[in-house]
Amino acid sequence: VRGCCPALNSLANHDICPRSGKGYTIPILLECMGPGLGIGPDFINLAGGLGLATNPANFNVTLTNSSSFDLDHLNFHNNMEHDASLSRADFNIAQDDHTFDSGVWNQVLEVFGNNDPNITIAAAARTVRFVTSQATTPDFALPSNLATNAILESCLYLQIMGSSRTANAAPLGFVKSLFELEKLPILDGWIPAQEVVDLDSLTPCVNTIQAATVG
Repeated sequence: VRGCCPALNSLANHDICPRSGKGYTIPILLECMGPGLGIGPDFINLAGGLGLATNPANFNVTLTNSSSFDLDHLNFHNNMEHDASLSRADFNIAQDDHTFDSGVWNQVLEVFGNNDPNITIAAAARTVRFVTSQATTPDFALPSNLATNAILESCLYLQIMGSSRTANAAPLGFVKSLFELEKLPILDGWIPAQEVVDLDSLTPCVNTIQAATVG
Protein backbone atom coordinates (compact mmCIF):
# COMPACT_ATOMS: atom_id res chain seq x y z
CA VAL A 1 0.00 0.00 0.00
CA ARG A 2 1.01 3.61 -0.48
CA GLY A 3 -0.19 6.89 0.98
CA CYS A 4 -0.18 10.63 0.50
CA CYS A 5 3.49 11.18 1.47
CA PRO A 6 5.87 11.17 -1.53
CA ALA A 7 8.95 10.72 0.67
CA LEU A 8 7.68 7.63 2.48
CA ASN A 9 6.29 6.23 -0.77
CA SER A 10 9.71 6.72 -2.36
CA LEU A 11 11.48 4.95 0.49
CA ALA A 12 9.04 2.06 0.18
CA ASN A 13 9.44 1.92 -3.60
CA HIS A 14 13.19 1.53 -3.12
CA ASP A 15 12.61 -1.04 -0.34
CA ILE A 16 14.55 1.19 2.06
CA CYS A 17 11.45 1.27 4.23
CA PRO A 18 9.32 -1.89 4.00
CA ARG A 19 8.09 -2.21 0.41
CA SER A 20 4.70 -3.50 1.58
CA GLY A 21 3.91 -0.11 3.11
CA LYS A 22 2.55 -1.91 6.15
CA GLY A 23 3.48 -2.25 9.79
CA TYR A 24 5.60 0.88 10.14
CA THR A 25 6.79 1.41 13.71
CA ILE A 26 8.92 4.21 15.06
CA PRO A 27 11.99 1.90 15.32
CA ILE A 28 11.48 0.91 11.67
CA LEU A 29 11.22 4.57 10.66
CA LEU A 30 14.42 5.37 12.56
CA GLU A 31 16.19 2.58 10.69
CA CYS A 32 14.99 3.58 7.22
CA MET A 33 14.33 7.34 7.22
CA GLY A 34 17.60 8.21 8.92
CA PRO A 35 20.01 6.52 6.51
CA GLY A 36 17.57 6.75 3.60
CA LEU A 37 17.00 10.51 3.67
CA GLY A 38 19.43 11.90 6.24
CA ILE A 39 16.66 12.87 8.66
CA GLY A 40 17.36 13.18 12.38
CA PRO A 41 15.71 11.13 15.11
CA ASP A 42 13.93 14.09 16.68
CA PHE A 43 11.88 14.68 13.55
CA ILE A 44 11.38 10.97 12.90
CA ASN A 45 10.00 10.45 16.40
CA LEU A 46 7.64 13.40 15.96
CA ALA A 47 6.43 12.30 12.52
CA GLY A 48 6.19 8.69 13.64
CA GLY A 49 3.95 9.66 16.54
CA LEU A 50 1.66 11.53 14.16
CA GLY A 51 1.66 8.52 11.87
CA LEU A 52 0.59 6.20 14.67
CA ALA A 53 -2.35 8.49 15.38
CA THR A 54 -3.70 7.78 11.88
CA ASN A 55 -4.13 4.06 12.56
CA PRO A 56 -7.87 3.42 13.08
CA ALA A 57 -6.97 1.14 15.98
CA ASN A 58 -5.81 4.26 17.80
CA PHE A 59 -8.94 6.35 17.15
CA ASN A 60 -10.84 4.92 20.12
CA VAL A 61 -9.28 4.81 23.56
CA THR A 62 -11.32 1.71 24.39
CA LEU A 63 -9.50 -0.27 21.69
CA THR A 64 -6.09 -1.84 22.03
CA ASN A 65 -3.60 0.71 20.76
CA SER A 66 -1.38 -0.21 17.86
CA SER A 67 2.32 0.62 17.75
CA SER A 68 2.38 0.61 13.95
CA PHE A 69 0.63 2.17 10.98
CA ASP A 70 0.28 1.48 7.27
CA LEU A 71 1.02 4.10 4.66
CA ASP A 72 -2.60 4.23 3.53
CA HIS A 73 -3.63 5.16 7.07
CA LEU A 74 -2.00 8.54 6.40
CA ASN A 75 -4.76 9.29 3.90
CA PHE A 76 -7.46 9.96 6.51
CA HIS A 77 -8.62 13.49 5.70
CA ASN A 78 -7.60 16.24 8.11
CA ASN A 79 -5.52 13.91 10.26
CA MET A 80 -2.11 14.23 8.64
CA GLU A 81 -3.45 14.56 5.09
CA HIS A 82 -4.73 18.06 4.35
CA ASP A 83 -6.23 20.36 1.76
CA ALA A 84 -3.93 22.48 -0.44
CA SER A 85 -1.41 19.70 -1.00
CA LEU A 86 1.36 20.41 -3.49
CA SER A 87 0.69 17.22 -5.44
CA ARG A 88 -2.65 15.72 -4.39
CA ALA A 89 -6.23 16.82 -5.07
CA ASP A 90 -8.35 17.91 -2.13
CA PHE A 91 -10.53 15.14 -0.73
CA ASN A 92 -13.81 17.03 -1.16
CA ILE A 93 -13.11 17.47 -4.87
CA ALA A 94 -11.89 14.03 -5.86
CA GLN A 95 -12.49 11.75 -2.85
CA ASP A 96 -8.91 10.74 -3.59
CA ASP A 97 -6.39 12.60 -1.49
CA HIS A 98 -3.45 10.25 -1.93
CA THR A 99 -2.85 9.70 -5.65
CA PHE A 100 -0.43 12.02 -7.44
CA ASP A 101 -2.44 14.62 -9.39
CA SER A 102 -0.62 16.19 -12.32
CA GLY A 103 -3.08 19.08 -12.52
CA VAL A 104 -2.38 20.10 -8.95
CA TRP A 105 1.36 19.60 -9.36
CA ASN A 106 1.39 21.69 -12.54
CA GLN A 107 0.27 24.67 -10.46
CA VAL A 108 3.46 24.24 -8.46
CA LEU A 109 5.60 23.76 -11.57
CA GLU A 110 4.25 27.01 -13.02
CA VAL A 111 5.69 28.79 -10.00
CA PHE A 112 8.99 26.92 -10.25
CA GLY A 113 9.42 27.58 -13.96
CA ASN A 114 12.85 26.28 -14.93
CA ASN A 115 14.33 27.37 -11.62
CA ASP A 116 15.67 25.19 -8.85
CA PRO A 117 13.23 25.83 -5.99
CA ASN A 118 14.54 27.81 -3.04
CA ILE A 119 12.80 29.05 0.06
CA THR A 120 11.31 32.08 -1.73
CA ILE A 121 9.99 30.01 -4.62
CA ALA A 122 8.71 27.34 -2.24
CA ALA A 123 6.78 29.98 -0.31
CA ALA A 124 5.23 31.29 -3.53
CA ALA A 125 4.19 27.78 -4.57
CA ARG A 126 2.72 27.14 -1.15
CA THR A 127 0.69 30.36 -1.44
CA VAL A 128 -0.63 29.47 -4.91
CA ARG A 129 -1.84 26.11 -3.72
CA PHE A 130 -3.52 27.61 -0.65
CA VAL A 131 -5.29 30.35 -2.58
CA THR A 132 -6.39 28.00 -5.39
CA SER A 133 -7.58 25.31 -3.04
CA GLN A 134 -9.44 27.76 -0.83
CA ALA A 135 -11.23 29.18 -3.88
CA THR A 136 -12.20 25.88 -5.49
CA THR A 137 -12.71 23.26 -2.78
CA PRO A 138 -16.13 22.88 -1.12
CA ASP A 139 -15.79 23.02 2.66
CA PHE A 140 -12.10 23.85 2.37
CA ALA A 141 -10.32 23.47 5.68
CA LEU A 142 -6.72 23.88 6.72
CA PRO A 143 -6.48 24.06 10.52
CA SER A 144 -3.44 25.84 11.91
CA ASN A 145 -1.63 22.63 12.84
CA LEU A 146 -2.07 21.23 9.33
CA ALA A 147 -1.11 24.57 7.77
CA THR A 148 2.16 24.31 9.67
CA ASN A 149 2.57 20.72 8.49
CA ALA A 150 2.03 21.86 4.90
CA ILE A 151 4.83 24.38 5.22
CA LEU A 152 7.02 21.79 6.92
CA GLU A 153 6.57 19.55 3.88
CA SER A 154 8.04 22.30 1.69
CA CYS A 155 11.04 22.62 3.97
CA LEU A 156 11.53 18.87 3.89
CA TYR A 157 11.78 18.63 0.12
CA LEU A 158 14.15 21.60 0.03
CA GLN A 159 16.46 20.11 2.65
CA ILE A 160 16.37 16.39 1.85
CA MET A 161 16.70 16.95 -1.91
CA GLY A 162 19.17 19.82 -1.52
CA SER A 163 22.89 19.82 -0.86
CA SER A 164 22.73 21.60 2.48
CA ARG A 165 20.24 21.84 5.29
CA THR A 166 20.90 25.57 5.55
CA ALA A 167 20.76 26.46 1.84
CA ASN A 168 17.04 25.57 1.60
CA ALA A 169 17.31 24.99 -2.14
CA ALA A 170 17.16 21.85 -4.25
CA PRO A 171 17.70 20.88 -7.90
CA LEU A 172 14.42 20.95 -9.80
CA GLY A 173 15.05 17.52 -11.31
CA PHE A 174 15.50 15.96 -7.89
CA VAL A 175 12.27 17.50 -6.60
CA LYS A 176 10.34 16.37 -9.68
CA SER A 177 11.64 12.82 -9.23
CA LEU A 178 10.43 12.77 -5.63
CA PHE A 179 6.94 14.03 -6.41
CA GLU A 180 6.24 12.77 -9.93
CA LEU A 181 7.94 9.37 -9.83
CA GLU A 182 8.13 8.80 -6.07
CA LYS A 183 11.70 7.79 -6.75
CA LEU A 184 14.89 8.94 -5.06
CA PRO A 185 17.10 10.43 -7.81
CA ILE A 186 20.13 8.33 -6.88
CA LEU A 187 21.09 7.67 -10.50
CA ASP A 188 21.09 11.43 -11.12
CA GLY A 189 23.63 12.04 -8.37
CA TRP A 190 21.47 12.61 -5.32
CA ILE A 191 22.68 11.26 -2.00
CA PRO A 192 21.00 11.39 1.43
CA ALA A 193 21.58 14.61 3.33
CA GLN A 194 25.09 14.67 4.78
CA GLU A 195 24.09 17.27 7.35
CA VAL A 196 21.25 15.79 9.37
CA VAL A 197 17.88 17.37 8.60
CA ASP A 198 16.21 17.83 11.96
CA LEU A 199 13.97 20.17 13.91
CA ASP A 200 16.86 22.61 14.37
CA SER A 201 17.20 23.03 10.62
CA LEU A 202 13.53 22.77 9.73
CA THR A 203 12.12 25.25 12.26
CA PRO A 204 13.82 28.39 10.85
CA CYS A 205 12.75 27.34 7.36
CA VAL A 206 9.14 26.90 8.49
CA ASN A 207 9.19 30.30 10.17
CA THR A 208 10.54 31.98 7.04
CA ILE A 209 7.98 30.42 4.71
CA GLN A 210 5.18 31.05 7.20
CA ALA A 211 6.03 34.74 7.27
CA ALA A 212 5.97 34.92 3.47
CA THR A 213 2.94 32.73 2.81
CA VAL A 214 -0.70 33.70 2.38
CA GLY A 215 -2.69 31.27 4.51
